[in-house]
Amino acid sequence: MAEKLMAKRKRKDTSDDEDLGDLSQVADFKAQASLKEAEYGIIESIRLKNFMCHGSLFFQFGPNVNFVVGRNGSGKSAVLTGVVVGLGGKASVTNRGGSLRAFIKDNTSLAQVTIKLRNRGSDAYKPELYGNSIIIERKMTSDGGSSYKLKSADNKRTISNKKEELDHILDQFNIKVGWMSRDYFR
Repeated sequence: MAEKLMAKRKRKDTSDDEDLGDLSQVADFKAQASLKEAEYGIIESIRLKNFMCHGSLFFQFGPNVNFVVGRNGSGKSAVLTGVVVGLGGKASVTNRGGSLRAFIKDNTSLAQVTIKLRNRGSDAYKPELYGNSIIIERKMTSDGGSSYKLKSADNKRTISNKKEELDHILDQFNIKVGWMSRDYFR
């Protein structure tokens, strides 16, 4: 459409005001195209259970920019830490603990992070198995153990429990968990 408008502009022998109208249509078209929601790899929600300071927290993200706000010590960083750990990141990257055990809420023996990733469009990851979303569930135990469950969108079927499958999903969606440095969490 932008090419047609530009060609139309060149053919026209009119005033500058009309030309500006055509250019604004091109700008509007480009702006609308850039506002299109991504089809895959978007975090739709996160659920934290006995994770850091949160006994139970559910956070559903909006389709555009999201802000996590609150007072000091209210658990804002725990949400970001949950995203990193839930997507397979190492505890040492977060500067919040040297091991996964450090993320388990006091006086509990199990923590769980559940992340729902959007999985639609032509670049969706195994949509016939997972559906329109992929649910990633990571459990951490007080003895230092950790496990994964990768579930279908309806949360009824476990498709895999292998970290390698999660790595394939993250590669497909171009999500880089390991890029974060300790400075990011300060």
